[in-house]
Amino acid sequence: MASWKRYQKKARFSDVVQKLGIILSALIGVALFVVVFALGVWLQNTPQSGPIVYTKIGDAPANMRTQMTVFVAPDLFISLDPQSSDVSYAKLVEPLKSDSLRVYAYQNAIVVDGFIAYGETLFEQREVQEISSEIWKQVVSDHISSSFSRWQLLSLSKSLNKAVYKQHVELVFVESAVVDEELNIGVYNGTSVSGLATEASRWIENIGGDVVEVGNAPEKLEKTSIKVYVDVLDSPTIARLQRIFHVDAVTLEKSESLTRFDVVVTVGDDFYRQ
Repeated sequence: MASWKRYQKKARFSDVVQKLGIILSALIGVALFVVVFALGVWLQNTPQSGPIVYTKIGDAPANMRTQMTVFVAPDLFISLDPQSSDVSYAKLVEPLKSDSLRVYAYQNAIVVDGFIAYGETLFEQREVQEISSEIWKQVVSDHISSSFSRWQLLSLSKSLNKAVYKQHVELVFVESAVVDEELNIGVYNGTSVSGLATEASRWIENIGGDVVEVGNAPEKLEKTSIKVYVDVLDSPTIARLQRIFHVDAVTLEKSESLTRFDVVVTVGDDFYRQ
């Protein structure tokens, strides 16, 4: 009888331990899920912890495999080419304030894909080659402002880690994918504001596009249009033109006659208002 009671007591204790183990495992699983979920949200968010936020700069490109030009506060532009290990950079004589980056980029026809900022002196006294480690440190310590998500910043840091840095005297970052595609581009002014086609062609030429003609369009347009006369799938040039001119969709033209243009960009009133 005593042995039976001991057996029941042992069985009850074993049952309690088993249930506690199940509850503990469930709690650990829930805790891990919460931690992973919170980490995922943290990585996907754009950090705005630094003292500077450069306004009116659009969202960073979702595809980090495309060439990008990034402004690193307060006075540095870097351009990353995914087809090589080269990183081109140009350092400004005067630092840019948070409300002047967009104006400066527009005046110099620079396609700015995003910014990284941490105070006025983050990279002033450091070598350009130290940007990779600086980005990593500032993301981890959460003392950084950027239009990129934390995950994109960490990917950017990794890309910059073994890069070969080449300084540019001029703020022209030719994109190899655009050059290699060799599309003939016509640019036309569809507004009553003179000089817009020439201005638009400057943006295209600065990324390596081949502008073969600049002129006036026969009709006025409210919105900029991009017409494509060749069948090019996932064209980096067209994707870049869409980003520059804020065009959501291009028009594929099926011309019965031969044309010397692969792409025609007709700027509208929206380009003047940008």
